[in-house]
Amino acid sequence: MEGQGWFKIHRGWSKNPALRNNDYKVLWLYLIESVAFTNLTIDRFGFPVSIKRGQYITSLRRLALDVDMSVRSLRTALKAFQNHKMTSSYSSVHFLCKCLLYK
Repeated sequence: MEGQGWFKIHRGWSKNPALRNNDYKVLWLYLIESVAFTNLTIDRFGFPVSIKRGQYITSLRRLALDVDMSVRSLRTALKAFQNHKMTSSYSSVHFLCKCLLYK
């Protein structure tokens, strides 16, 4: 799901109450950078999986390693993002609602 390009972030994005510490800000930027920017199909364990724009497939453990957070802290951060309507769900598939505004 990696590609080349850019995304725009409006001033004040870091003032969101869900981004209360730097780890959460790093996680949010990592998620925005990692989501699919177009619809695509990937191979996941030998099966084709359709990914829509704004989706990201990962495990909590892998994501925690990528952003250098504990799984517990990551789960708390993702729940905060969900509570503030920044994401619509967090399980192994993350749907980022607002990221479509930035890409």
